[in-house]
Amino acid sequence: MISEIKQAIAQKIHEQYPSATIYDEDIPQNFKTPSFLVTVIEQSYGKRLANKYNSTVSFDVAYFSDKDKGEIKSDCQAVQVNLLRDFDIISSYKTVVDEEPEEPEEPEEPGEPEEPEEPEEPEEPEEPEEPGEPEEPEEPEEPEEPEEPEEPEEPEETLVLDKNFGVLNKNAQIVDNVLHITFDVRYSELKIEEFTKMQTQTTNTDIKE
Repeated sequence: MISEIKQAIAQKIHEQYPSATIYDEDIPQNFKTPSFLVTVIEQSYGKRLANKYNSTVSFDVAYFSDKDKGEIKSDCQAVQVNLLRDFDIISSYKTVVDEEPEEPEEPEEPGEPEEPEEPEEPEEPEEPEEPGEPEEPEEPEEPEEPEEPEEPEEPEETLVLDKNFGVLNKNAQIVDNVLHITFDVRYSELKIEEFTKMQTQTTNTDIKE
């Protein structure tokens, strides 16, 4: 989930500054400017009523300006205003996770044409069988024992994520010519349990005489 929130944050930044480079958690020595660095500060996770869960993740978005030394502060202040205004809701949609998509089937390669089969030779007529001794009557079969009912399978869990990423507690400060914007992102999860229905018991009551 954290990676998906980071993607939503990066998308918001890219909408405002499409030419800037966005780094995740770490920044190289010879990094490009202008650029942003998105890092996670901390996360809290708690259960609500029923199968609902809440989580809050704290982020720090750092901005590195490409302006000259005398213009860096004013540039950081302009970026600060834009991001604080734009970072209210970074994403809003629902999805169901832990369901792997089915892979498309590969088309079958055309095979070589089959050769026509040769006509079969006519079979010789069979000789009539001699009359044998009369067969003894079959003994009646014993009735089959009823099948035991199958045990119900364990419930399958599907995790539904309500990705309404609201941004809270926004703060901004400029330290050593680097803009830092900190904020919290809150989201909720709903765990749905799907029970497998029990199969009906069948009993064989047919008795042959």
